[in-house]
Amino acid sequence: MATKRFGGEMILIFAGTKFEIIGSVELDTVGKSREAKATATGTPYSTEEMMPGMLKVEILETISGPDFKNFFELVDENLTLIEKTAKRMHVCPAAEMTGTITRDRKTGQVSGIEFSFKAADYLETPL
Repeated sequence: MATKRFGGEMILIFAGTKFEIIGSVELDTVGKSREAKATATGTPYSTEEMMPGMLKVEILETISGPDFKNFFELVDENLTLIEKTAKRMHVCPAAEMTGTITRDRKTGQVSGIEFSFKAADYLETPL
C-alpha cells in the first residue's frame, strides 16, 4: 500500500514569480461550505454555500523583496504550488492574491497571504 505524502520542499509560483515558503501551507479546494440547521420541530437539514478555493501561505521575503502592492493589482494569474518532496503539483488557474499581509522585519517572514481561485478549475497532478 502506497503512503500518501504531503509537504516537504515546496515552491510557490504566482504570476511568474517564485516564492520561498516557510511555515505551513493550507490548501482548500472543496469550493463549498455546508452548515447543519434544524427546523422548529428539530428536523435536521443543511444549507450549502459556494466558496472559492483558497491557498494560505507564509513566505520569506527576499533581500530585493517583491512589491506586494503590485501583486494585489494582479487578477486572473496562474498559481502553481510544487511539492518537490511529495512529488505533487497543484495548479490554480486565474488566481488572485487576497488577505491582509504583514511583515516581520526581524525574520523576513511575510504572513497573511491568501490566494483565491475557482475551486472547480483546481488541478492536482503527480510530478
